[in-house]
Amino acid sequence: MKKIILAFIIGLSCMIRVGAQETRSDLNDYLDAYIGTNAKGYLQPAANLLITNINTGVWDWANIPDKVYFRIKANGMMSIPDEKMKTFKGNKGMVKVGKPINAQISWDNYLKNFESVPREQIIDALTGSLLQIKPAYPLDLINHYADGQSRETFIKTGTIQIMSTPEYQMC
Repeated sequence: MKKIILAFIIGLSCMIRVGAQETRSDLNDYLDAYIGTNAKGYLQPAANLLITNINTGVWDWANIPDKVYFRIKANGMMSIPDEKMKTFKGNKGMVKVGKPINAQISWDNYLKNFESVPREQIIDALTGSLLQIKPAYPLDLINHYADGQSRETFIKTGTIQIMSTPEYQMC
């Protein structure tokens, strides 16, 4: 239960962080994809299946007994969705994919941070600089995919590899 609450809080904080960066119209467009006309397509089948059998067998007697007694009863409920209920296709026209990002990286300034770091410790230094947590993957994996042609390209490609991991991209 604690893990679920923690995951909820982390997810909420990420949503708040993303929401603060978006404009109001972008946020409204995003929410419109999950409410309004699209909501009926994926929520209505669940509601229909639940409502169809919710009252089955809850009360099957109408008399009120004179004495206190215990009744043991087994009750089953089953709903079979038809093929139309099993799939949902949203209206893509309501969601904006996003604006393209045009970033210019100042590699010279970035590379200066790692001038004094020995070559064999560069990945450790990059990880410590870019990540807030210890990564779940072995650091040799970054070494394997980073271009070792020169120190500069090794730092650049190592940085990009680390930025491609979920540990970097989450919050």
